[in-house]
Amino acid sequence: MRFKIFFALICALFISGLTSAQFINFYKPADYQIAEAPLWAKKMYSDNPDVFEVDKLYREYYDEHVFEKNYHTQYYKRWRRFVAEYINENGFVVLQTVNELNAKNEILKNKFQLNEGSRSSGNWENIGPYQVFNSDAGLSNDQTNTYSIDQSLSDPGILYCGTEPGEIYKSINGGASWESVTNPYYFAGVEAIEIDPLDPDIVYAANGWNVYKTTDGGTTWNTVLSITSLWPHEILVNPSNANIVLVASDAGLYRSDDAGATWETLYTNKCWDIKLKADDNNVVYLLKNNPSDKRSEFFISDDMGETFIIKDNGWYSSTDADRYDGGARLAVTPADANRIYVYLIGDSKEDDYGYIGIYRSDDGGETWYLPNGPDGSPYDDNHQNLAIGWVGWNYHQGFYNCALMASNDDADKILIGGLNLWKSDDGGYTFTPLGGYISSTLDMHPDMQDFRATETGYWITSDGGVNFSTDFFMSDNQRKSAGIHGADYWGFGQGWNEDVTVGGLYHNGNIVHYESYGEGNYLQLGGAEPPSGYINPGNNKKVYTSDLGSAIIPNEIGEQIIYGGVGLFPNESYWSAYSSEMEFHPANYNIVHLGNENKLWKSTDGATSFNVVYEFGINPNAEIGYFEIARSNYDVIYLAQRPASGSIGKLWKTTDGGATFSELTIPSATGYRDRILLALNPENENDIYLAYPGASDGNKIFHSDDGGMSWDNISSSILNGEEV
Repeated sequence: MRFKIFFALICALFISGLTSAQFINFYKPADYQIAEAPLWAKKMYSDNPDVFEVDKLYREYYDEHVFEKNYHTQYYKRWRRFVAEYINENGFVVLQTVNELNAKNEILKNKFQLNEGSRSSGNWENIGPYQVFNSDAGLSNDQTNTYSIDQSLSDPGILYCGTEPGEIYKSINGGASWESVTNPYYFAGVEAIEIDPLDPDIVYAANGWNVYKTTDGGTTWNTVLSITSLWPHEILVNPSNANIVLVASDAGLYRSDDAGATWETLYTNKCWDIKLKADDNNVVYLLKNNPSDKRSEFFISDDMGETFIIKDNGWYSSTDADRYDGGARLAVTPADANRIYVYLIGDSKEDDYGYIGIYRSDDGGETWYLPNGPDGSPYDDNHQNLAIGWVGWNYHQGFYNCALMASNDDADKILIGGLNLWKSDDGGYTFTPLGGYISSTLDMHPDMQDFRATETGYWITSDGGVNFSTDFFMSDNQRKSAGIHGADYWGFGQGWNEDVTVGGLYHNGNIVHYESYGEGNYLQLGGAEPPSGYINPGNNKKVYTSDLGSAIIPNEIGEQIIYGGVGLFPNESYWSAYSSEMEFHPANYNIVHLGNENKLWKSTDGATSFNVVYEFGINPNAEIGYFEIARSNYDVIYLAQRPASGSIGKLWKTTDGGATFSELTIPSATGYRDRILLALNPENENDIYLAYPGASDGNKIFHSDDGGMSWDNISSSILNGEEV
């Protein structure tokens, strides 16, 4: 049979420079919410946080409190992942400039192109997931977080979309299938994308700090705008003059009148969204933050975006000390060119929980009113909070999930996206949930990202993928994610004797591929987003994930999945090389070892129950990392332990099956030595390799042929700029 190595954007495959998949700005909450937050969160939100201190306080807090998903924990997860490669030896974050970041990405691109031939000769191939299926064999909405999408005006069969892990995909058949057009490039999270209205080969795409452009349909991409902390939200190309390009971003509003060759900065405050009037390409609408008034404001331009005038007659206003601008989105409609909707998020006062309201104008933005008031709370059955998960769970994700769209045919119909999908059929006076956490009217993944109304229909992207409708999602809800393989694996396991892979995806539960499912086809097992995934080497159809337990997968998609319990799971983390593992005994697959807290555990009944083999110190936060059981001598185990704080880990060894352990001296290196990876020769228990993911160039990989008594540095310059 043919072994396949799963090749994904974020997958623990030894060498990867693509470590910051989620390159997106997740905004701090309102000041009053920070004041009420736990100490670890207050430290995290400070101007120059000590990451090591935040980690320590976070662990200590949840040692004493039941974990509950909220804005602070989600911010921590995203923030901690983003800053991981920028932490200095003292625990502080030193971000790269946009020029440094671009230089690094250019090196990675050149390496990719240089090695492309060797990959082909080595029979490397991407095996997906190209399509994820539910247990009933229907198409799943849990596949790939898709940030942005656009459809060509001049050739509606052509679409482009941008994903969280940083790839851009192109469809030439109306979204029926997609192919990546950015393999040599690393764009990180693609937050905005816009196709030239006259030429489908010209496309603009933007990530955290750059705007890119292709003029050949995605074959090559060039940077046209680079701003440190740009954080783009929308790109607009004017159909009457495609040389005019506008970019709304955290860094302000940028305008080009020469197709991106040069740029003028019109505003330096956050600009949330920008749209054209439905019947006049000279008129541009803008939503911009006013930091003094702490609110979003509405502006109009009648000269294609050269100048803007504020329009605030009837517009939202608050003088409350706890008011907060969380962002805003615009919607226009050809059904009534003077109708404009604005979705305002944030807080007009304390306890608004991220929602202000849906404002409306019937006269092209000259005057405004709020059909379903008041601003924010108090909420009831007739005045719902459209941003939160559900009543009683006041969690929201701010501008990360903020979308709005109006029907092309009926100006009174709008769709609002946050954690859930809401609709209004009466111009914003009343709202009904359609999908997400609180409604099953439509099978729609929670966490809405980008909404687009086009001449052929309506597009919604979410944390789960792409959906399309011809009737404004009243009944028609088509899944259009085939070929978008940007699944973000936070955990991963691979079979031994059969082609099987399993892993927990960011946002999208646990998926599994088995050799009989067909090329690129995966089965959704359920769950949330665990950094988990293990496979029994004796029975490759038995898989394990920490939020589901065990599962015996079927031979064919649509057949029964048999779930079972597991006594314990290893330390798992969303950050690379911070987890432990589930290690099966080489000669007896009912014997399972794992590292949980600061202890090595062992099961003799196939992971049903576990007992402690050895405890390494007394601090449970000094967690066990990776370990290796020698195949040539089962009594020999090497085990890595991370420090509870600091930057130097430990390496332990036993020669008596775990009855006793002795500490080995780890090799000296500049940079971090807290995370340690291990690889052991299956034929020689003394032949061991060690890698430091956080070490500096020239100090990444070491080898010992005497059981860890001495080490040789075998790092190479080819690894410079890479994380092991």
